[in-house]
Amino acid sequence: MDNSMAGIFSDLAALHLINKSTIDDLNSRLGAEQKVSIKNFRPNVFVEGPEAFDEDNWEHVKIGDVVTKVCLECLRCIQSTVSENGEMSKEREPLKTLEKYRKSDGPFKYGRMGIYLRVLKIGKIRKGDAIYVPEKINQ
Repeated sequence: MDNSMAGIFSDLAALHLINKSTIDDLNSRLGAEQKVSIKNFRPNVFVEGPEAFDEDNWEHVKIGDVVTKVCLECLRCIQSTVSENGEMSKEREPLKTLEKYRKSDGPFKYGRMGIYLRVLKIGKIRKGDAIYVPEKINQ
């Protein structure tokens, strides 16, 4: 497969990354009955280690053999209010909380959490691979 095929089976980008610390920060603002898990957000890359929202400042990310470029912030939709067992939050959580403290600066004023990555160099990503962020925006 050459690079022209990278990401053709996705909605917005080949990779959707969520940071565990970011989910933990959100959960610290939600009530006990409203806690969320990674499964509410359905990423295909989940990272542990960086501080909450550090991914907002990433420009390029290397994971395993794969080199990527951040292409979009992830605006959260109603799907994040559906739990892993299929129940929808009557309170619209976590959307309501994200819209209070993580509202997008772009034209669509949704809560944002996570990033979309465009693949620049294809390869394999394996569980436990180190993540390398060579440069950050606003450093």
